[in-house]
Amino acid sequence: MSYNPVDPFQTDAPGKRSLPSFSLAERDRRYEHVRRLMRERNLDCLLAPAADVGEPQANSRYLCQMGGVQGGAWVVFPASGEVTAILSSERERRMWVANLKWPSDIRWGDFSKLVPERLLELGFGKSRIGVTGLLDQYRMSEGTIPFETWRRISTALPEATFAPANDVLEFSRIVKGPEEIAVIQRITDANEAAIAKMMEIARPRMEEGELWIEMAKVLITHTADYPARLSLGSNNKTANASNSMGLAIAMQDGGVLVHTNGLGADRPRVGPGPAAHDRDIVIEPGFTFTVKTQIDFKGTPALVGEPITVAESGARRLGHRNLVPFVTG
Repeated sequence: MSYNPVDPFQTDAPGKRSLPSFSLAERDRRYEHVRRLMRERNLDCLLAPAADVGEPQANSRYLCQMGGVQGGAWVVFPASGEVTAILSSERERRMWVANLKWPSDIRWGDFSKLVPERLLELGFGKSRIGVTGLLDQYRMSEGTIPFETWRRISTALPEATFAPANDVLEFSRIVKGPEEIAVIQRITDANEAAIAKMMEIARPRMEEGELWIEMAKVLITHTADYPARLSLGSNNKTANASNSMGLAIAMQDGGVLVHTNGLGADRPRVGPGPAAHDRDIVIEPGFTFTVKTQIDFKGTPALVGEPITVAESGARRLGHRNLVPFVTG
């Protein structure tokens, strides 16, 4: 199985290497869409909190590009005007300023102090403010904001009205721009490189942990970041059985299932459970999501698939591999 190599960095015209950053045009595309949905919901401003690494950071990261294991940023996103990102340390600020094209207003300090300060600067002391992560976030119905942080922010703005607004970001993120689709293509290529490594080295009696480490090395090499999710399931266990960890389990004859996932838990997610209502979403050009067909693998239910992107002419695969069983050993 062959795969496309992926360079995790960008190189500008003078030859400077840096972390990838979306263009100002992509920023403007996102912001226009978000602000249109804000107007429909009568929101004067939107808050997207910093959150734990992975899917909880998706809303904030969409607006400011910042996040990862170190932590994310609170974003103060007015219906018009300058967007502000607030980090917890000067060290983080220096790093992101050196690598990103936007946003330009990046501050650091205590979230519970700087968020209300910025809202008051903008004149939103008595405004209707949408908040993502307040409650009913996908798979986190109780929200992602620490209690004391939210108590301090809301106490500092007693005349403001706060409204849950996860849907503003979820429905903004659902339509991908060309740059986003290109990034998803790069991630797909990295995933397929890791799968190629699995096919190369996986053997009966090899420990899951050894295989996990070698696959993680490939993903880190291709992305310069930790895998958002890399879970294995051998010996008739489901693909999420390892909970994104390498385990000291000797794999037997019969197969190993792999589960990967992106940062956003992006919609639409059609199937059983909390995403069942997404069946009513009308697919549009720009939708880019994973199609996973359920199969029976020697008595164990498994999902097989890959990302696709939708254009006016129809959908196209982003993967390159043949979706057929592969036997090693």
